[in-house]
Amino acid sequence: MDTVRAALVGLGWWGDKLAAALAGNERTEMAVCFARTEAAREKFAQRYECRAAESYEALLADPEVDAIVLATPHSAHADQIEAAAAAGKHVFVEKPLALTVAEGKRALHAAEANDVVLQVGHNRRRQSANRRIKAMIDAGELGMVHLLQGIIFVPKDQVPRKGWRSDRDESPVGGMTALGVHMIDTFRYFAGPIDRVSVMSKQLWAAGRTDDISIINMEFARGPLGQLATSIVLPKATTTSVVGTSATVWNEDDGEHLYVQQVDAPTREEVPVEQNDTIADEIDAFARAIIDGERAETGGVGGLEVVAVLDAIVASAVTGLPAEVQQFK
Repeated sequence: MDTVRAALVGLGWWGDKLAAALAGNERTEMAVCFARTEAAREKFAQRYECRAAESYEALLADPEVDAIVLATPHSAHADQIEAAAAAGKHVFVEKPLALTVAEGKRALHAAEANDVVLQVGHNRRRQSANRRIKAMIDAGELGMVHLLQGIIFVPKDQVPRKGWRSDRDESPVGGMTALGVHMIDTFRYFAGPIDRVSVMSKQLWAAGRTDDISIINMEFARGPLGQLATSIVLPKATTTSVVGTSATVWNEDDGEHLYVQQVDAPTREEVPVEQNDTIADEIDAFARAIIDGERAETGGVGGLEVVAVLDAIVASAVTGLPAEVQQFK
């Protein structure tokens, strides 16, 4: 196989970003699309010069489709992945892999049983700034890591959110499924497994049907502590920082700037980083996994680990008590 012929399911604003990445990659073809409404899929098909399928089942039965790309509601992921894997189709699914570990396990087992690639769309770890932070941690440049912190907010003009994204069942704990799981994956990339979480989450502004602000405290198996703030109503801000005994590093403005402050330095200094298209990067990685047999960096196993943390976060938000991640695996 030289080209992966992909079918995109879910043609909203994020589906459009994935379609552009598929169309722009020399090893992927934006071949077929599907949405529930005929008008939406026909319009999309014209834009990307691809075929519109009449049903999800038709996609799975199409011999000219090698892979399914899912940008669909979270609760649909497990069933859609199971069906795609049974049909022998490789799967790229937007994060999170699923809403619960039980659903995620079904999806993962289906992919493994049918020997298809399963990749989860945790793209923010692919930012050049985050790659540089990981290299610094691995090289010991930060010393012993003690603390990871992150904030990830969306602009106020995106609230109230429309459709399934404003449903508490689809989007538990405010911005966690839309935003926070990105940071959970990135934190795990930096510091390994998360053992325990403690959550406070509430609605203040009442502009939508989900929580406005959520704070997640966490403890990592290797020792460090972490803190994450997510919001679906506050002005856009995305910052990731890692604090060690030798230095602190900040990824600010969603990968646009990287700063480092040595332990004996009075101020921090900016470190130049190249900007990169993380969506194009993850789609290219998906193609390499299918064509060349490379391991999917954000595969089903890692995606399931993130879902276990999400399960624990939801439980802690409900009870107000700390939750052990191991209980949900």
